[in-house]
Amino acid sequence: MPLKGSWHTTRDQLQQLADKILLQERSRGSFTLSYLKTAIYDIQRSHGSEVPLEELLRQLSTHAAKGENAPPVLLKTIDDRFNALLGRYDRLRQATEDPKP
Repeated sequence: MPLKGSWHTTRDQLQQLADKILLQERSRGSFTLSYLKTAIYDIQRSHGSEVPLEELLRQLSTHAAKGENAPPVLLKTIDDRFNALLGRYDRLRQATEDPKP
């Protein structure tokens, strides 16, 4: 099950908007500017709700490349996210390796 506000949610919202635009284009329909602005705003809000772990790692690599110490809050955030992901992965892996009858 995808996490709320995850990359998966943003991808789905973008696909839905693209599908609606294609459907309107095929039927020679149109959208109001207000509709498109609202759809884009909703997608941006979903996309910005949580910074992906990959982006946090990119930020960490930027500090490493400059020879700088990473901010403690960045390190704690990465540690917390990794631990949460590892815990979730372990539970899911166990559920798929030991299916219940």
